[in-house]
Amino acid sequence: MRIHLNFARWMNLRSVKTKITLRVGAAVSLLILALIVVVGLYVLPTKVQDTIRYSQSTVSTLAEQIAATNNESLTLARSLTVYQQSVGFGRRDETIRYLHDLKAAHPHHFGTWVLYAPNADGQDRQWIGKPGGDPKTGRFLPFWNPGPTGLELGVASDVETLGIGLWSTLKQQKRCLVTEPYFYNNELQCSYGCPILIDGQFKGIAGVDRSLALFDRKLRNSKPFASAMFVMLSPQGRYLTAPEERLLTRSLTEFPDQARVFQGLVGATQPGFQVVTNPFNHQRSWMFSVPIQPGGWTLAMLVDRAEILAPVHHLLQLLVIIGTLGLALIALLLYSLIAATIQPISGLAKAGLAISEGDIETLQEVLPQAEHIKGEDEFARMANAFQEARRYLVSMSEAFERIAQGDLQVTISPRGPHDRFGQALKQYVQTISDTIQQLETKRNELFLANQDMEATVENLRRLDQLRASFLNIISHDLRIPITAIMGYAELLQEMDSSSSETKDAYVAQILAACAQMQTMLEELLEYARLQTGRIKLDLAPVDVAEALSAIVAFFHPLAEQKGLRIGASIPPDLPLILVDPDRFQQIMNNVVSNAIKYTPAGGEVALRASVDGRYVAVEVQDTGIGLTEEDKRHLFEQFYRSARPEVQQEKGSGIGLAYVKGILEAQGGRIEVASSEGTGATFRIFLPQSPPSQ
Repeated sequence: MRIHLNFARWMNLRSVKTKITLRVGAAVSLLILALIVVVGLYVLPTKVQDTIRYSQSTVSTLAEQIAATNNESLTLARSLTVYQQSVGFGRRDETIRYLHDLKAAHPHHFGTWVLYAPNADGQDRQWIGKPGGDPKTGRFLPFWNPGPTGLELGVASDVETLGIGLWSTLKQQKRCLVTEPYFYNNELQCSYGCPILIDGQFKGIAGVDRSLALFDRKLRNSKPFASAMFVMLSPQGRYLTAPEERLLTRSLTEFPDQARVFQGLVGATQPGFQVVTNPFNHQRSWMFSVPIQPGGWTLAMLVDRAEILAPVHHLLQLLVIIGTLGLALIALLLYSLIAATIQPISGLAKAGLAISEGDIETLQEVLPQAEHIKGEDEFARMANAFQEARRYLVSMSEAFERIAQGDLQVTISPRGPHDRFGQALKQYVQTISDTIQQLETKRNELFLANQDMEATVENLRRLDQLRASFLNIISHDLRIPITAIMGYAELLQEMDSSSSETKDAYVAQILAACAQMQTMLEELLEYARLQTGRIKLDLAPVDVAEALSAIVAFFHPLAEQKGLRIGASIPPDLPLILVDPDRFQQIMNNVVSNAIKYTPAGGEVALRASVDGRYVAVEVQDTGIGLTEEDKRHLFEQFYRSARPEVQQEKGSGIGLAYVKGILEAQGGRIEVASSEGTGATFRIFLPQSPPSQ
């Protein structure tokens, strides 16, 4: 009953407390509701967009890794054909050794091979019964692949049907390509091949085989979402990766329900996003797809829509709960604060009414209740003024009573009550002035804070300008090879068919420009992965002697073409090193190619290896142009290129050695350089030894 009466009294709309509480409470409630609505309208779509961007980025990253692997395999295939076209054709023994070294240097590849057309070099009869030759005809068909005890040299059979028509396709199209998937010795793989053209004549094919099991394992182990499923399709709609192993190499045409979902992905050239029904679990799903070049493959990820939207639903529920609790808490705080603030007013209002009516008795009863009002705020000053007015009125009343009784010896203060109230009003105005001064101080503080924010925005603008400058530099370096490609291609289109030598020269220029552009893009991509921590290292024991021998064999044609000597001095019984084999090859390729690039004709590039404590030190020494002190200070900084003319005339992105330093440190190694201008350079690469248990 008491609660009901208190509530009814509190809800009295004539009460100042009730009016203030209702008005302020309504305003604050509307503000909170508006804030929740605004946050919901902004945060929820942003959360969905962030999820979509994350999912698309995940698929794009995986697609880039697969594309990089395809590029690596095609590069090896091209190196085999370049070797044949430059020095290797007809040198069968050297070709077999070159194939072996290439396979040993790239253990992730299933096999390496060179297949000549019948009697292409006129040596078939002499090669009957020899390694790499057909036992009946002597046709040169060597290929290296893993055996029970190591690498084994075999002879290819069914050449015309190898890799589901690779021979006939390469002979007809005369360009490098990636085959459709096929099973060989119960291993799902595909082939990367290029035609061997000698003086424009088709002499055979060369290339490498790569198991697709690595891709399948990578995608199966990648779980950005619990319900994520990956599908990878070939240009002919065959499964390269699927949630069910029975689907591998099979065509979409065999499964109509799957074809309805995935047929649009075959041959796609742009990333895509669709809402579909997953044919494997029949759940409504979001499908993100990205094309993979080279290869013409398409990678797609399906994720249950319920899982993707779960964080959004959770956030919406959280906003509702927080808003409800916030409203309740603010209502309680408002009631308490307003009640405590308004409480003195009721007594002062009664006192004012008593003064206006001259009711001294009521004034004396009410004002003692306001004695607890302390401080220097408006209420305290008003209470003090009322107390002075009460004392004045009491003294006046006593004086009039004494006069009425005949006592004329009364002293009446000439300061009337209006002067007392005037003093109180002056104090009240002074309080308002002080408050305005405080607000002005706060305004100045906000102005200074705004200036700091403007400075921060200016810094962000400068960072954006640096980003734009970087993109301009890269686009300039990429535009040069693209312009060269377009120019030579237009010349080829306008030329007569009879000028084959000139066409070959133009084609060589186009290929060189493409290789330059591809190298630059791959360097940028790899360095971006390293900077963002997304690079993956597969550490394994590596034989330094075998790896360096393969490096020397790989760069020997390039060094010979430039008139350089290249060799390796490797002591026996070197311990194994624990590194990522592919990254180690990238490191050595970068350092050795730089040595060849900046060493003039007649010079020498030497590779050495030795044990240095718990490291194996690999040394690359050249007799080239060397480094200045300024170059050595900035050599391993990103995008640094020396201002020397002999360096500027060579193409490059300026991130190669920065990437080498970063990837070495990620594997527990380091790199040092010793050089002076004009005396060559020596790079020492320290790599951790593999523990005996590895």
